Amino acid sequence: MPIEVKCPTVREQYEAFNRYRPKDCLLGITMGDFVEFLGDDAPTVSEALGIVLTYRRDGVGGRLPMCAIPTSCLPRYLNRLEDQGHQVAILSRAETSEGRVIA
Repeated sequence: MPIEVKCPTVREQYEAFNRYRPKDCLLGITMGDFVEFLGDDAPTVSEALGIVLTYRRDGVGGRLPMCAIPTSCLPRYLNRLEDQGHQVAILSRAETSEGRVIA
């Protein structure tokens, strides 16, 4: 008999790591070819880098602030954030060969 396992959503993963990070550290999460900054970090990153602030659905009928950096440009953008005094942590997500996401 197969066992059904509920995988945490991106928001659940983000919130779990967000609880334990230093408050002065920005937290990004890899999503395919981008690193996304969500919630309170998104406006800070958007303003610091001059990139678009947008929103994604939060899964409970609301909107969550979000901005994204292409991973191909990540070192350049991280340097700019660090030059402005920001600390950054990146939550990396990967998929197993069966297509399951692990963090």
